[in-house]
Amino acid sequence: MLAADRHHQILKSLSKQGSVRTKDIAATLNVTDETIRKDFELLEKQGFVVRTHGGVIPPNRAVRDLTLTERQRMNRDE
Repeated sequence: MLAADRHHQILKSLSKQGSVRTKDIAATLNVTDETIRKDFELLEKQGFVVRTHGGVIPPNRAVRDLTLTERQRMNRDE
């Protein structure tokens, strides 16, 4: 399977499922985990995914860490 075809399948699965796990998509596409990790890295550089431990999620689902100031402001009443 060509890299472009794998990327298309990864993005298609991501849009259907909301997340894609490395081992699951590797088994589905019959390639190694390392191949999928390289694909994830490339797709992340292109802005299509955000890598997480064990897989990827769409960029709009990524939760950024709040700064200390933001956390203090949110928790002021507590």
